[in-house]
Amino acid sequence: MESLNKFILILASCTISLLYIFSSSVFASETLPFIQQDWYLNWTELPVKEDVSVNKVWSITFTQPVDKSSLNNFSIYIKDNKFNIIDTSFQLSEDYKTLNILPASNYSPGHSYSLYVTNRVKSTSNYSLAKPTCMTFTINVDAIKVNDSYNNQSIELKKMI
Repeated sequence: MESLNKFILILASCTISLLYIFSSSVFASETLPFIQQDWYLNWTELPVKEDVSVNKVWSITFTQPVDKSSLNNFSIYIKDNKFNIIDTSFQLSEDYKTLNILPASNYSPGHSYSLYVTNRVKSTSNYSLAKPTCMTFTINVDAIKVNDSYNNQSIELKKMI
């Protein structure tokens, strides 16, 4: 009888533990920002771009007009090499087919970044992007930014060839 009670106690403990684990993971997936949930997407990876300018404006041309309300930092974003999302802004052409992505500040020379375009981008006909796309790019090191401690000024040096 004692072994039956132990078995029931262990079974009840395991059941409660499993319920807690599964309810916590469901809750976490509902509350995580969209970007943290993008790991599951089947990304199309474009070739790496190298020697990109520190103030590069990316231009994406879509086949259909884009719904402006679907453009935000959850549908299109850029991450640095530490997986931090960098601040960007969007400019959409008059025909709603070309999107410019502008960084809020210059990229860091020698660093890598990744541009993500998710299937949360929608056309004006409410169609989603068929497949999310990402592209890694590396900023050229020809311009090196140095912080001078005198008057907190930034100095840009050009590499001599």
